[in-house]
Amino acid sequence: NDAYYRSYDPYLRSTYLARLSRLVWIRHRRSEDLTDLGLAMLDRCIEATRLDCIDVGAAGAAARIIAAVEQR
Repeated sequence: NDAYYRSYDPYLRSTYLARLSRLVWIRHRRSEDLTDLGLAMLDRCIEATRLDCIDVGAAGAAARIIAAVEQR
């Protein structure tokens, strides 16, 4: 329901998207610095943030962020 998503503050959406962007960047650029446990924790953070983006109506933007970083 679009009305449900419009009720969220745009600042909240941008905060979640910025967090996702940073986490995905860390995953793809700095993963060699992390242990297996660190990578597992980072992957959980990415998934939780992706779900937060979906909850606030930014699923498309979240998917584009992930796709853009994975293409590099």
